[in-house]
Amino acid sequence: MDNVAPRLNGIAQVVYGNQNWSTSVEGTTPNILEVRDWPLVAGRAFTMDDVRGATTVCMLGQTVIDNLFGSINPVGQVVRIKNIPFTVVGVLDRKGQSPIGQDQDDTI
Repeated sequence: MDNVAPRLNGIAQVVYGNQNWSTSVEGTTPNILEVRDWPLVAGRAFTMDDVRGATTVCMLGQTVIDNLFGSINPVGQVVRIKNIPFTVVGVLDRKGQSPIGQDQDDTI
């Protein structure tokens, strides 16, 4: 196995301006993009320096963007996850539904 990515996930309320959305939040490492074959469509991925420094940055799935930002570019914007501010550094490409019908794009 070439790449692995640990995951710690849960559900959280996320706020941008006067918009809020309950979504899946996943803590992981930068390898997740390769492990899940999930390209970015804007911005950048978080790095191991971000992980080691506990930098409050995040990448958003398209469902989260649709519900919080509409047509606003989220890269560089700040969202609050459980009242902690995170800077959006990347936008994940659409994945669609999983084989069991879960919206894979409803994630941070």
